[in-house]
Amino acid sequence: MPLCDTGHVPADDSDLAQVRLLGVPLRLRARATQHGEELLRELTLVQIGAQQHVADSAPQRLLDVAARLQETYGAFTVAGADALDAAEAAGREHADVTYEVPRHIAPFLAHVRVVLAEAEDYCRRGEHLLTLAPPDDVVAYRTWTFDEVERQIAGEPPTPWPRARQQAGREAR
Repeated sequence: MPLCDTGHVPADDSDLAQVRLLGVPLRLRARATQHGEELLRELTLVQIGAQQHVADSAPQRLLDVAARLQETYGAFTVAGADALDAAEAAGREHADVTYEVPRHIAPFLAHVRVVLAEAEDYCRRGEHLLTLAPPDDVVAYRTWTFDEVERQIAGEPPTPWPRARQQAGREAR
């Protein structure tokens, strides 16, 4: 049973959910993005070097998930990513962003979480990779973004990034 229809493009706005990420920590987001890109690049080289695409290997599962995310959902993230990149380039520490995402993405995100956990374990073992497992703050950021998408698709209100909220409280004093 597929996790979601990879060819599905929402027919109308009723298939979309608005997801607001409040207080996105821009430097941490950049580090998380960089770590993900490094890991994917290295896993691609591992697969090419091995000249095999074993479907049940952690590297291949992560590469497949990354390709599926880009092909199926990439169009839904471009505007938000551009806005966050612009905020970071302007020297801001935090920014709010709104995405419109297909409601059917939630089960796929659960699958992505599992594959990312496998990839982190693969990094920790250090058998074939130079890329280290992500630091705790990168994992916390990724968990928060996934949680926000899943929660808001279910109709719950947005919850700001915890550290941004804590910092705002200190600045108000």
